[in-house]
Amino acid sequence: MQFEITNPLLKRIAAGIVLVACLVVIGFGIKQQVSLPKNYVETTAQIVRLAEPAKGGYTTYRYEAQGKKYIVRVEEYSSLNHIGKEVKIHYNPDNPKEILSAGDMIGGFITMGIGCAGAVISLIVIIKNRNLSQA
Repeated sequence: MQFEITNPLLKRIAAGIVLVACLVVIGFGIKQQVSLPKNYVETTAQIVRLAEPAKGGYTTYRYEAQGKKYIVRVEEYSSLNHIGKEVKIHYNPDNPKEILSAGDMIGGFITMGIGCAGAVISLIVIIKNRNLSQA
């Protein structure tokens, strides 16, 4: 069974609802980026262990901060990573075992990108159906 909205006004209303939802998603992404700690220090870490999602989904990093060496496990996994890869992380200078990985740093941007894509599609639907109702 296929559901299709044929009335241009209903299409615009549905697209408007989706647009509002996308704007909320964009706002959430902005909030994610703004709430990231500003005092964290960037350093290079080496990936020393990976576990796929079926095995718990984590990454273990080794890095040096404030003259000490640290090994920290983070509950995240990316198939783009491999053991031995060097990546940028950010650590808390007051507690160097507390880190933000690249995934933490770009999460808000990904959320905003998804929201923007949905908003653009919604606007296209609204504009396309506005022109149809004026014809």
